[in-house]
Amino acid sequence: MENVQSKRWKEKFTHGGYLYVFDKFSSDHSKKFWWCELKNECKARLHTTVDNDRVLKQMNQYSHGSDAAQLRTAMIMTGIKRRAIDTTEIPSVILNSALQGTSTAVQAKIPKKDAIRKVIQRLRKHNEAAPPQPVDRASIIIPDAYRINEVAPVQMEEF
Repeated sequence: MENVQSKRWKEKFTHGGYLYVFDKFSSDHSKKFWWCELKNECKARLHTTVDNDRVLKQMNQYSHGSDAAQLRTAMIMTGIKRRAIDTTEIPSVILNSALQGTSTAVQAKIPKKDAIRKVIQRLRKHNEAAPPQPVDRASIIIPDAYRINEVAPVQMEEF
């Protein structure tokens, strides 16, 4: 199983050519419950182990066919998102390297370049956001980016 993320960063599981979205843990936290990504159309569900995602039980039949191109597209988009966070490469370089060697069926399912560029910008902007509100004085940590203040065009002052 390759780790795949949804658009809203929920965990996805690949099994038998289908994608499942994480639903919840069992009451004793020994199992993970998953539903088919087409939840409104399909009633297929899975139960897996928590540690290695081994399938324990599969319930209901699929009401749709599997789509290998859609599965590969989800994996590529997850890779693009991870690379956008880890590197400072421009979006076109990230996209070109991700699409190398992919089939035309997969390339047809990939969002447009402008949409991918916007996804990359949003991810990078979210990661550069200000730190969260501290709970108390002891937990206040001022990042280096906020410690220096520009008083004049060339004059810097430490906070």
